[in-house]
Amino acid sequence: MFVCLYMFALNLIHIVSLSFSGMDMKILAKVIRKTYAADVLSGLVLFMAAFSFMFPVVEKNIASFKDALWYCFAIVTTIGFGDYAATSTLGRVMSAILGAYGIVVVALITSVVVNFYSEVKKQPDDNEDL
Repeated sequence: MFVCLYMFALNLIHIVSLSFSGMDMKILAKVIRKTYAADVLSGLVLFMAAFSFMFPVVEKNIASFKDALWYCFAIVTTIGFGDYAATSTLGRVMSAILGAYGIVVVALITSVVVNFYSEVKKQPDDNEDL
């Protein structure tokens, strides 16, 4: 079982490295700097961590940090599995804040991808001479 997981992980790393090998990381870094994507993503991680510590205290049906982190993931990704739900007023307010922040992050990621590809298209192609 462990060998299968190890092989799967190696193949996944190889596929990801191949997909990023043709990208100009300087352009991607420039786009991330211009859009403050790293700051926004860091804020999301901090919100999720803080709320994951707070939800077990506020909500009686979310018993552990692990369950609260799962609930936060479901909110941020707007999946909403339905296995946990906020019932208190404070829990609902925290869920709304986290959900709104998640929507902003999804929009930001879309913006970074679009800006990256538009910047790449602006660059002169080395193969145009052929």
